[in-house]
Amino acid sequence: MTDPKMECLSGLRPLGPRVAAKKYLQDAGPSDYRASALWRNFVRLVDYAIREYELARQLIEGFSREPASKGLNAPICASGHFETVLTTIVRASKHAGGLEKLLASSQSDADLRLQDEVGQLSVDTDGRIRSMRNAIHHLDERILKGKIPADQNCVLRPGEKGLELGKHSISYDDICCTLKQLYRTAKVLAR
Repeated sequence: MTDPKMECLSGLRPLGPRVAAKKYLQDAGPSDYRASALWRNFVRLVDYAIREYELARQLIEGFSREPASKGLNAPICASGHFETVLTTIVRASKHAGGLEKLLASSQSDADLRLQDEVGQLSVDTDGRIRSMRNAIHHLDERILKGKIPADQNCVLRPGEKGLELGKHSISYDDICCTLKQLYRTAKVLAR
C-alpha cells in the first residue's frame, strides 16, 4: 500500500468534558430532559467517532510505512475502527435530528439558539456513509444469500483513498469532512 491520503484530526480536542461540566456545574444546555440527553450524547458520540478515526488512521499510516513488519493486523484492526466510526456518525446524526426537532418546539430562547446551530448541520448520512454502514451491518446476510460476487471484497478493506466493501466505497476525505462538520456543531453546542 502506498501512502494513504488521510487527514489527521488529532487537533480536535474532546468536547464531552466541557459539556459535562456545563451541564452539571452550570445547569447549561437544553431545558427538556430528552433534548438534554440528546445534546450530551451527540457530543459524546462525535468525540468517540473522532477517537476511532484517529486510531484507524494511525494504524493505516503505520502499515503504509512498514507493511512487512506489521503483517495484516494493522489493516484488519483499522477496519474495525472504521466500522465503529461509520456507525457512530450515523448514531450522532440521529441524535442531532432528534435534538433539532425537540428544540424547535421549545419556548426557551436558549433552546431556540441551540436549535439554530443544530439546524445548520447538514451531514449526508443518507448517502455513502449510511450506505457503507448498512453494508457492514448486513454483511452476514449478504454473504449467506450469495449477494457478494467473488470479484468483490467480502470484508471492509481500507485502501489508499478510502474503504471498500462489496460494491460500496467511501473516501477517507468524505469521512473526514463529515467528522469535521459534526465536530463544528458539537463545538458550538459545547460553548
